[in-house]
Amino acid sequence: MPINSISWLAGYLEGEGTFLAPPPSNSSLYRVRVTATDEDVVAHVAATFGSQLVTIKNQRKEHWSTIYEATSRGRYAIAWMQRLYPYMGQRRQEKIELVLGYKPTTTADNVNEREWLIGLLEGEGSFMKGPPSEPNKPRIQVQMTDLDVLERAAPLLYSKVLGPFKRKNENAKLQYAVKIRGKKAADLMKEMRPHMGIRRQQQIDAALENFEYRYGFGSTHSRAKLTEDDVRYIKRELAKGIKGTGSRLAREFNLDPKNITWIKQGKTWGHVTLDDSDV
Repeated sequence: MPINSISWLAGYLEGEGTFLAPPPSNSSLYRVRVTATDEDVVAHVAATFGSQLVTIKNQRKEHWSTIYEATSRGRYAIAWMQRLYPYMGQRRQEKIELVLGYKPTTTADNVNEREWLIGLLEGEGSFMKGPPSEPNKPRIQVQMTDLDVLERAAPLLYSKVLGPFKRKNENAKLQYAVKIRGKKAADLMKEMRPHMGIRRQQQIDAALENFEYRYGFGSTHSRAKLTEDDVRYIKRELAKGIKGTGSRLAREFNLDPKNITWIKQGKTWGHVTLDDSDV
């Protein structure tokens, strides 16, 4: 299920969002809009906006996927633009400034870069299985024209920005890409999978189908020092917010303290989650 946070929403809107000024006929009709074929993800955005999910049948080709839309309007759209502004890349910020007619002064509080990345990959990412000759090298890839956005994503994917690449249309903007493959890509896919939409989860499952034969995951990993129950206990203890808990847990499980920090930040063991009864 997609994450309910401003960081996730900003990442997703980098790829799928549109910020619209009012038409001449209605000067108050500002809009923030998302259109995509993933019903579950767009429904999540609609719920976040407090709006309705709209279904749009594709009239051009019968076999083309149905499009879904979520739109925030009026003063609510203005509030969203102001709130999202500091989280967005340069191109989106410039668009918001143009639509609103001023530069919002809001600041980004508690940015979660991992959740932002998950949102970005939900909209713009590709999760691919390795080629027949290298089935244990699944890949994560994201391509965009926004260099600044990919420069932000690259270290989160333990990679670097590639490009620029020319496109078939000579007038089109140059593209850039970030790619990661092999075990690091597989670990990230597994970590992100619980927070992705249905289509992305299916892509991840297909990408990891052959990889799983060689590498375990979670407690089945050849170098795992914890079980899922251990991690659930660690997350419950960390959730209490008591000072010094991380150091105590590191000693208790004979781990480097950074491993506890990674669990807390969701960088590792992201597939282990707590439900309401655990908190």
